[in-house]
Amino acid sequence: MLFPKVLRVLFTSLALTSVAAAQSTAFRPALVGNGSKSLVNLIDAKKLAAKGQGNAVVMFECYVGHSGKAEDGRTYRGTPDSKRLANEVEEALKRSYFIPAAYKGKPVSVYFAGTAMFYVTDGKPQLHVYANQSSEDLKEGKDFIAPQLISGTDDWDAAKLDLEKARLHQRNGAAVLTLRVGIDGQVKDIRVASEDPPNYNFGRAAVKEYAKAVYTPGFRNGKPVECSFDYTSYVLTYRKPEITRLNATLFPQ
Repeated sequence: MLFPKVLRVLFTSLALTSVAAAQSTAFRPALVGNGSKSLVNLIDAKKLAAKGQGNAVVMFECYVGHSGKAEDGRTYRGTPDSKRLANEVEEALKRSYFIPAAYKGKPVSVYFAGTAMFYVTDGKPQLHVYANQSSEDLKEGKDFIAPQLISGTDDWDAAKLDLEKARLHQRNGAAVLTLRVGIDGQVKDIRVASEDPPNYNFGRAAVKEYAKAVYTPGFRNGKPVECSFDYTSYVLTYRKPEITRLNATLFPQ
């Protein structure tokens, strides 16, 4: 699991905002920003430390509409003892505003998938928020904004047939996908990195759902690039949440 290694790295580059990305008129990902209602400024790192939160990492996702308001925020894939951090992120997402996304010069709604890292260095608590969930980029604290799914471009209907077995057995599941997306936001390659539980076609269903989806392009150091990135797809076919063995993750409540 990547997180213990991540926490030993002193990060000097944050993927919170990118000036070039924010100024782009043709393509712009949703950005955390640094205003009073930005996610990173709504979480008090000192209070987290005072509550007993130690080094922790948690991934999160939210919908960002044209206004920039975050909706339907959730956390997952947290490290052990990250509950306080997860709770703070979820509460902050309810009040957060992002810099909204644009695709080909037009405003679009997207799904923002990011990572929050909390750690204490020399007695000083720090919170970093990254706009990606890719292990190699997180390990090195790179300035990478992963492609963001444009709302309404995935095809849930294409995945339904592959999930009949899971529905019959009332099983929820998850799949980690590795996607390659071009500068135009089109998917060039998609594969299943892992899935849990096996033998329920969660990976195959996720591939079908996202194979023809459209994304804002990824940005590295402020410039749009063709890139690969990781994305966790949760499939809830049954109401009852359950724990999956996929990196000790917890299905959202």
